[in-house]
Amino acid sequence: MFSVSFITNMFKELQKRMFDKNVRTTVLMLVATGFGILGGLPEPPLIFSRITRKFPLLKWTLVWVLLLQGAGGFDPYWSLLGTGIMFAIFQILYLMDRVLL
Repeated sequence: MFSVSFITNMFKELQKRMFDKNVRTTVLMLVATGFGILGGLPEPPLIFSRITRKFPLLKWTLVWVLLLQGAGGFDPYWSLLGTGIMFAIFQILYLMDRVLL
C-alpha cells in the first residue's frame, strides 16, 4: 500500500509542477543528463552487468539516481519524470533496432 500511495502522490505532485516557468528547461536538462546512460563510460564489471540484466528495474532505478543527483536537482518528482522520458526514448530506440537492423 505504501508504494502505491507514494507513487500516486509523486504523480499528483508532478501534475502541479508541470505549469512552472522553467518546465521546458528542466525537462531538456533531464533528457540531456539521461543521455549519459547511452555510453562512453567505462565497462561495468561483468557481475554488475549480469545483475542489471536479470533485474531491469534496478537499471532504471540507477537512471533515476543519475537524474536525481544531476539535472533533477535532488527533486524526486522531476527525476521520476526524466526517468519516464528516458524509458520511452529507449523503448523507441529498441523498437527501431528491431525494425531497422
